[in-house]
Amino acid sequence: FAAIDSSFLQSVAANNNYDVIILQYGVNVLFRPNDKNFSWYGLAFNPVIGKFIKCFPASDIVVVSTADRAFRYNGNYASAVGIDSLIKVQATLAFENGACFYNQFATMGGTNSIVNWAAQKPPLANKDYVHPNHKGAAVLGEYFFTAIMNDYQKYVQQLNSISKK
Repeated sequence: FAAIDSSFLQSVAANNNYDVIILQYGVNVLFRPNDKNFSWYGLAFNPVIGKFIKCFPASDIVVVSTADRAFRYNGNYASAVGIDSLIKVQATLAFENGACFYNQFATMGGTNSIVNWAAQKPPLANKDYVHPNHKGAAVLGEYFFTAIMNDYQKYVQQLNSISKK
């Protein structure tokens, strides 16, 4: 994302009316099983969020956390030991930039959810313990859509209560 030219993004924004920009990058950051420090990710991703906010001033920005990702620890697959650290960095970046945050890891079911998803019949994730399959992706999409619509309904209710005053 950092390599995308700001003038290009500004021209996209000038020619398109986006209500929301959704940024998700995380599971590929979890490529070493014992990483727990993702400050480098925060340093790299913070200017990206800032760039999108600047280039799309009329759009809301949503940062979507990493999904679950498992490694083999002591012979068993389990969630990456640093996943909570990464999600904390992602949530902090969203908050500090005035963006929205959606915790996809928690929505999946939290710790070891990718392992559980891969074991379900039918499975919702691949046995690589990284990627949801097409059924899992549909579930995640439905969860995300429902979360957006629930927040939208809250917003409409707030507007209605303000207009009645």
